[in-house]
Amino acid sequence: MSEHLAEFRRALSKTKGTRFQRIVRQPVRLLGAELLLRIARYRRDGIAAKAQLFCGGSMTVVFPELMSNSLFRYGFCEDDMTMMLLSVLKPGMTFIDVGAHLGYATRVGSVLVGPDGHVHSFEPTPSTFRLLRRNAAAVRNVTAHNLAIHSRSGTIPFNDFGLRYSSHNSFFEARAAQADDRPATQSVTPVTAVSLDEYLRDAKVVPDVVKIDAESAEFEILRGMAWTIDQHHPIIVMEVGDLQVAGAVRSNELVQYLTDRHYDVFSYVEGKLRQETEEVVYAPGNRLFVPRAGRSQTDLA
Repeated sequence: MSEHLAEFRRALSKTKGTRFQRIVRQPVRLLGAELLLRIARYRRDGIAAKAQLFCGGSMTVVFPELMSNSLFRYGFCEDDMTMMLLSVLKPGMTFIDVGAHLGYATRVGSVLVGPDGHVHSFEPTPSTFRLLRRNAAAVRNVTAHNLAIHSRSGTIPFNDFGLRYSSHNSFFEARAAQADDRPATQSVTPVTAVSLDEYLRDAKVVPDVVKIDAESAEFEILRGMAWTIDQHHPIIVMEVGDLQVAGAVRSNELVQYLTDRHYDVFSYVEGKLRQETEEVVYAPGNRLFVPRAGRSQTDLA
């Protein structure tokens, strides 16, 4: 992990400083991204490009989608989630990526668990899944599923905001910190859902780490993995954030659900993972949940 951590820190350092300083460090990537953003404005489905990842290899992204922009420019997105995966994933582990999107966490997880480990990725949106499958095809230790993970199995209506805004796709309304960031149009498509408990039992898989990024549906996913939590106590990396999404469970309830099940909570602050106490309102970001009985399995003190 130390080699990949060093690469990540080098990539992270390139995001610092003024715009001019960032362009001087990597002019091809950043000026190329600006050009792609301009062109993508006139393309209904955006424009595809190859992003070079900090951990090695490349993946297909779509401009002007927000995470794609970050991946193309710097080789990573969501620095907090990335640091958490670097801290807990080890060779030989089984990693579950819920809400895999285009496959960034899947690809990072694939590298960290190595050839003796395995990644199971889930993405419900058909158009996004096609890109996930393409990005996962480059590695052998990934199984990608066009499924939603939920509290129950069945067919559920799902909001699809298109490839340009694919990171907003959800069972709920578009989740964004500012109204201007929210897509104006959407289509509703039925998706096949399964609980994580059911999938893992049927596949005879024991997870070590589960990443959950489901745009306000996190509580339903936790409900559908209650048996897995009680029996296997996986480490969980989960996105939280209170953005007044109608019908969504508040983040402090998500955190309480896991602390009641003997998990400690960590956040990423100033480049380090720190244990935290419960908050009343959570800003958008990721939290790391480590079972107290499993603390010795991680690099966290």
